[in-house]
Amino acid sequence: MRSLPIRMLAFDRFLQVRKAAEAEAGFGVRLLMSFGLGCVTGLAMGTATAGVEPADAGAAGAAVNAMQQVGGSLGTALL
Repeated sequence: MRSLPIRMLAFDRFLQVRKAAEAEAGFGVRLLMSFGLGCVTGLAMGTATAGVEPADAGAAGAAVNAMQQVGGSLGTALL
């Protein structure tokens, strides 16, 4: 959990540059967005499965992964 502040800062940076990247921004902005998303994804998965019993960890991870896939599909469909 020591990386939590770094990941939160990365997510903040992602939110600030997201609008600029939508307007066909350059490589640097897209690289920064990728860094922010990469940091936040691990944090989200860890947070989603933090309070789960060890026996149910596999099912919880699968449920989180399924919801990520559904969210990605719906987001793509809406675009």
